[in-house]
Amino acid sequence: MKKILVFLSVVCLSLTASAQDKKDTPDVKVPIETLKTYVGKYEMAPGAIIDVTTDANRIFVQMTGQSKFEIFPSSMTEFYLKVVEAKVIFRADDKDNIIGLTLQQNGQDNPGKKIE
Repeated sequence: MKKILVFLSVVCLSLTASAQDKKDTPDVKVPIETLKTYVGKYEMAPGAIIDVTTDANRIFVQMTGQSKFEIFPSSMTEFYLKVVEAKVIFRADDKDNIIGLTLQQNGQDNPGKKIE
């Protein structure tokens, strides 16, 4: 668990890095109805929550105690950040209910469970 918290701290600190060039990323349009299914709180570790929100046709992530950042779709379930080299992948159960997300960064997959 300490390893996850250290990783999440590094992720949070690196969110202040300069924007990454994403010109090679396809422009994917995700319907607002789909984006709304991702809204909620995801527990990455005890006390470390990623809050996912929408505003109009945009979607954002915010780690506990950190700034909010927009994420951009590369597919219907995969999103990337422009401020750091990282991906957020939403996971669904067999009934298409969103049950979690995975934060991918530095070759590591860090799953989070949807708690709200």
